[in-house]
Order: sequence, then C-alpha cells, then structure tokens
Amino acid sequence: MMALRVVCLLMVLPTEGWVRWACMLGAVVLPYIAVVVANAVSRPQSGSLQTPSRDPQAVLRAGADENGPR
Repeated sequence: MMALRVVCLLMVLPTEGWVRWACMLGAVVLPYIAVVVANAVSRPQSGSLQTPSRDPQAVLRAGADENGPR
C-alpha cells in the first residue's frame, strides 16, 4: 500500500487536471487506510488468558536460595 502511495506522489508532478487531484488524494488517504488495515487484528476472547503455571512465591524463594540469604 505504501508503494502505491509513492507512485501517487511521483505521479503528481507530471500529470495535470483530475488525475493530479486523484493522485494527491491517494497520497493523503492511503496512509490512513494502511494504518487501519494494520491495526485490524482480532482481539482475544474473554476468558482465553491462561494463568501462570508456577507459584510466584516459589520462584522468589528459589532466587533467594541461589544467592544465599540477604
């Protein structure tokens, strides 16, 4: 889509009339469309998150054991 925008930008100089205006419009509108398409991702459904399998306190205790008491 951005390659098409570059073509539109380059075509503004050698063209005249309605073609020039169409190229200008394309150069302005195409980045917006590209961002909307890039951000159109499916969101995870509620309840699809997984809980951690390890106990956070056990991880903290293991870290303290490796370095000795503090």
